[in-house]
Amino acid sequence: MISPELSRYAVPALAALLAACTTPPSSGNWQQLFVGDQSGWSTVGDADWSLDDQVLTASNATTNSFIVTNQTYDDFRLQLEFYPVGETNSGVYMRCERDKITPADCYEANIADNHQNKLARTGSLVGHTVPKVRSETVDRWNSYEIIADGNHITIWINGVQTSTFESATIPEGLIALQLFGKGEVRFRNIRIQEL
Repeated sequence: MISPELSRYAVPALAALLAACTTPPSSGNWQQLFVGDQSGWSTVGDADWSLDDQVLTASNATTNSFIVTNQTYDDFRLQLEFYPVGETNSGVYMRCERDKITPADCYEANIADNHQNKLARTGSLVGHTVPKVRSETVDRWNSYEIIADGNHITIWINGVQTSTFESATIPEGLIALQLFGKGEVRFRNIRIQEL
């Protein structure tokens, strides 16, 4: 039992922690992305993209490369698992135009644990937020959850909220997964729920 003296500190701290880890209530059905045939997606750049046993792998890129949905999304919850091999630079882009897939023209939740710029480390919304915690994701499976709801974008890595941004101005666009330069990244269990 917590003493009354300690409870005045512990209860607000616990409430704040729970608020940071919870997500809005669900609405709508989940849709799997990047599975089956290529009718629902296309590629940009020269990475080798392969789908084997429901694991999507990108490797051998010499340019900034993407796999991109053909459908646009506005408000959504996106969940996926990712596995960066070594010091791979990757990311999850959202609300993009097909010919403008950059952090300046859409939003990127980055995958780059040791990026020199804190605004571009894993768990950041590149150029907008520094992650609240430093993530260690190299050479293992991790989970990403991203909620884009109006002008508010929130990011979780492995169940821990890393970023929240409340000034998003791009209302809708495509979803894209990235491999930037050399390295390899794997994705699985990629699904989206429109809000």
